[in-house]
Amino acid sequence: MTDMREKHAAQHYTLVARWLNSGERKLDFCSKHEININTFNYWISKYRKSNRFIELKPPKAGAYESEMVVRFSFSGGVSAEVPAEIALQFMHELSTK
Repeated sequence: MTDMREKHAAQHYTLVARWLNSGERKLDFCSKHEININTFNYWISKYRKSNRFIELKPPKAGAYESEMVVRFSFSGGVSAEVPAEIALQFMHELSTK
């Protein structure tokens, strides 16, 4: 039974991750994927409370000294390019989880 719950959660987490990286409005994403908005909000909340979510809040625009970027590639075809300073913060957050 636990395997089934974990698989169900993983499917929802995948959708949440796709939405977070899509740039789409939540309502548009839910409509496109035929997802109830209240159910989706529940899974967003669960996703953020899980160890799968790290929120990084960068300082004001233009606050970085270098133009160096680091590209992160994750499963499911998700990738992100971030300033090197944020990448270092991200790696530190991963190492403390």
